[in-house]
Amino acid sequence: MEAEAERLGADALHARLAAVDPARAAALDARNVRRVIRALEIHHATGRKPSEFVAAGEPPASTSNALLLGLTMERGELYRRIDERVDRMLEDGFLAEVEALAEAGFPMGEGPLDSPGYRELGQYLAGELSLDEAVARTQTQTHRLARRQYAWFKLSDPRIHWLDAADPGLVDKAAQAVASFLNSEAP
Repeated sequence: MEAEAERLGADALHARLAAVDPARAAALDARNVRRVIRALEIHHATGRKPSEFVAAGEPPASTSNALLLGLTMERGELYRRIDERVDRMLEDGFLAEVEALAEAGFPMGEGPLDSPGYRELGQYLAGELSLDEAVARTQTQTHRLARRQYAWFKLSDPRIHWLDAADPGLVDKAAQAVASFLNSEAP
């Protein structure tokens, strides 16, 4: 299905899902290929609509009675923090984790190991990159992921109330937003 999405586009898979489960398709953005594929896999494996399996704890499509707070910060500072986090992950044994997974036969950069770092460190272990190059690429891929996530939430959900994570008054502003929301929701 991933190959089909690459070849025909995400909308083609989303249309397949809409044909078998319009409710689940309506709840999923076509750009979220991984979730669309998962829903199609559920249908294929069970013969039932994936919407029948949606967890009771999952919020409904309409969350007008919810306060959504998002944290943002200046990009340069965000990237600096990402770079430090990648360095800490390596200090805490990320390379050893990737090495153990690779030795166990898991393909780096595929499926659940498609997040930043696995492919790059796998390339290092295969002798395709130096460790410095693998770390730099991991940091760059994580920067890209952060940009995509920010754009996704910024564009897809205008209800999010954004707060600057670097603001010294962050906690007070969040508390004010919560209090204001709770006061507006009171009967």
